[in-house]
Amino acid sequence: RVCQFYTLLFDPETADEDELKRRDWRVVQAMVGEGIASPTNAFLEELPVGVKLPLLEVLHRCRGNPPETGKEVFEGGTRSGSLADAYTLIGRDDLAIMESIQQTHGSSHGDIPSSAASRLLGSTGRNDTTAFLPKPTTSSPTTTTPPDPSDPDGLTLLTSHAAMLFPHDLRIAETSKLLRSSRPTTLQLARPPELSDHDYEQLKQSRLLLRCRRIVSLPLGRGMLTFGSLVIQTGGSLAEPLPIPRVSLQGRMASNRATLALDTSGCPKNMMVWPEFHNGVAAGLRARITDTENLEATIRTWIVYHRASQNEPSTVPPPPAEAGANNAIPRTPPNHGHGGLLLALGLLGHLKTLDMTDVYEYLTQNTPSTTVGILLGMSASYIGTCHAPTSKLLCLHVPSLLPPTFGNEIGG
Repeated sequence: RVCQFYTLLFDPETADEDELKRRDWRVVQAMVGEGIASPTNAFLEELPVGVKLPLLEVLHRCRGNPPETGKEVFEGGTRSGSLADAYTLIGRDDLAIMESIQQTHGSSHGDIPSSAASRLLGSTGRNDTTAFLPKPTTSSPTTTTPPDPSDPDGLTLLTSHAAMLFPHDLRIAETSKLLRSSRPTTLQLARPPELSDHDYEQLKQSRLLLRCRRIVSLPLGRGMLTFGSLVIQTGGSLAEPLPIPRVSLQGRMASNRATLALDTSGCPKNMMVWPEFHNGVAAGLRARITDTENLEATIRTWIVYHRASQNEPSTVPPPPAEAGANNAIPRTPPNHGHGGLLLALGLLGHLKTLDMTDVYEYLTQNTPSTTVGILLGMSASYIGTCHAPTSKLLCLHVPSLLPPTFGNEIGG
């Protein structure tokens, strides 16, 4: 068998680069035909290092070669062995899964009877095979892929992609668990026998408060982890807003799985203003907008649509109505996450598409988080351009940008 592999590997008729790639795939095809399904196969392990090393180099080169070359060799060859087994041999379990789907189930969402799929799912501890199946495409290839409402923070999508590329590396999965702030945190708290019910409840609230202080800082790390992981194509109609996950202030007891809500009566009323703001920044940094066709008009419409659609109530209560006001119209709580979303879009350079009238409508909301988000976002979008309208806008809101005597003249 070794002579057969080396005969194909050192073929004297191989000349150009494309032929060298096909030669490597022919060697892989021969190895698959001989029943070698893994680089750690017993047959390869028993070979001397000098004999085994050229074959391992072939597997390494095929791992980086385009898969079209392998398909061409296997479709035109006469040897036995499937292309899915070849992908498994070179260490591309993700391609092996997709090939098994196409050969066995087409585009259906059934179970995958592939050894590579079961090994991949088993190494990551996952039982749901639908995360690795291709998503159904629409008739228009330029429409936006709607975000999954069951995964608002994007960590599940990132974990599934990482599991396909790095099936034995669980660092992304563990980091996602640490940075997920949209689910109740687990509390492990033993109850001493001498502790009363009232004291035990206070103990749980104090422990939950410590956990929540950690949770409100998690969006900073999540924004770095999921940066650019949600591809948004702007060629078609953008009808889906970016989901902003909620920041959970709940805990779940490990003993009985009971859910415990944080008592915020003793906390500052603005405790969640800036955590929600940074949560919106992390959600906005997920967006990676592609396609430049009609870019400015499309993105502006998309941003304005966000302003109209971000109507989910905030966890921060609205400011109280003025005393003595009769028949006061109830005010809805401001959405501080939307202010962070504006900052994220500005950091990505997309607020250039807004008109100054749009900026004025944001500023008239008199919400500190929205004002900070739009001002910093506009500054980041126009950085280094000396954009006069933005400079004038900042001068009205940042006193340090005014001349030293300008404020005194106005006050006099």
